[in-house]
Amino acid sequence: AKILANEGTFTIESSDVRSGALRLNLRGDLGSLETIEGMDLSIDLAGPSVDQLFDNALPNDGRKVPFTLHAELKGLREAVHLRGLEINTDNGSLTADGTIMLNEDFSGSTLTIAGRGENLSELVPSFRSYSAPAKPWEVQAVLTRGSPDQHSIREGRLTIGSVEITLSGELDSADQSDTLLRFTASGDQITDIGQIGDIPWPLHAFTLSTQLAGSRNTIEIRDLEAEWGRSDLEGNGTVDLTDKPTIKLEGTSEVLDVIDLQLALFGEPEDIDQSDDKTTFFPDTPILISYLETFNADVDVQVGVFRGQRATINDIALALNVSDGALQLERAAFRDQIGYFDAQGG
Repeated sequence: AKILANEGTFTIESSDVRSGALRLNLRGDLGSLETIEGMDLSIDLAGPSVDQLFDNALPNDGRKVPFTLHAELKGLREAVHLRGLEINTDNGSLTADGTIMLNEDFSGSTLTIAGRGENLSELVPSFRSYSAPAKPWEVQAVLTRGSPDQHSIREGRLTIGSVEITLSGELDSADQSDTLLRFTASGDQITDIGQIGDIPWPLHAFTLSTQLAGSRNTIEIRDLEAEWGRSDLEGNGTVDLTDKPTIKLEGTSEVLDVIDLQLALFGEPEDIDQSDDKTTFFPDTPILISYLETFNADVDVQVGVFRGQRATINDIALALNVSDGALQLERAAFRDQIGYFDAQGG
């Protein structure tokens, strides 16, 4: 490295630093020893695998994706202005611009990020319950850390294959009082975002939208609307996050059709062992009474038509309450080819 000093300020004319397989080059003004104000630094970093940038944060599954990184840093009185951070691989690129505040918790920092690539699976390692797809991807968002507990996201958008996901609003991680997030998702098939768990999701187009609004220690689910294949769902709910969670859910559906999902999970109806409780959507396994003491709940669900491999059920109404370990069945009703069932109990 070649460093020049002039009246208490330092300038790197050139440098070439190697650490293992990484290669780092620095150029520009470092400012003085007392403050970073006046720093104007250019950074270039290259390596054989992009996961070296996220060491100890992401699992390493052995893939090697060479990368280059370029960034321009400008020192301010109490912050660093990040100009033109760019990470490139043969598969895609990610850029970021913004201001990082140099306080204890980085409060007041803002970053604008954008990126795109041709194969998400080459960049994102596999997790226990998620495998990224070999699909084109694109991401953009403006992220702000207002305080240690206040975060905002604007213009958040992620596309993977045919799927587009948007997220915008405020998140209050202290007591949820200022949380207000809007979420949407749509696509030709949910598998475009990758394999989630072991469920072989059928190839249905889907849409989902909802809004999460917070009050003290409570999250409210507003205006949930979803369609998946021939199925639809609308609803609202609240989750009280105090010592004993309290859940309130209201939902309606004209049609819930799970035939294709049952086919993917269990096979053709003639291949299903009728005595195998694992092949039912409503198992016969008893509910432990002690489990009901861990939460309170109010549930009110109405379904016009439920279609499954074994039966079609109409006019389903389910209303129940769980309070202090007691289950009150306010109504359970449905109609099928045989007749009509309506029950209450507790």
